Amino acid sequence: MDLKNEFDLTYLLFNTLGFFDRYDCMVLFKKIYDALKVGSRAFIDTKNRDYILKEIKDYEIFEKEGNFMIDRIQFDPITGTTTNYRTYIKEGKQTQTPFTMYFYHYSDLMQMISSFPFKVIKILGGWKDETLDQNARRIILIL
Repeated sequence: MDLKNEFDLTYLLFNTLGFFDRYDCMVLFKKIYDALKVGSRAFIDTKNRDYILKEIKDYEIFEKEGNFMIDRIQFDPITGTTTNYRTYIKEGKQTQTPFTMYFYHYSDLMQMISSFPFKVIKILGGWKDETLDQNARRIILIL
């Protein structure tokens, strides 16, 4: 996406940032900044790393109609990533699909976006106007 001054608003929702390492987030933020018209807004929503760390369990098992999904999540504090060693058991057949996600905390995001002339309009900890604190599951930035 190499658009210039095209949009009045951009949305980056749920944990989309989790698919990008810090370098790629910087590239993404630059592209978002470039694509916005002057005076436009960006809405960035991601999971709050500080909260997510409290949620991690050794494993979780989900069952539906006799089929199972087993999540075993490990956090790497050096990279700021979680790797989920997910196992599906469907109709007796087992499949493993591990995947890694990046998680950021507020200071990570602010450091990255400070490289661009974004103006922070509002900071939230959830979709219902919650305050961002250590108990907030999300980080929402309105730029």
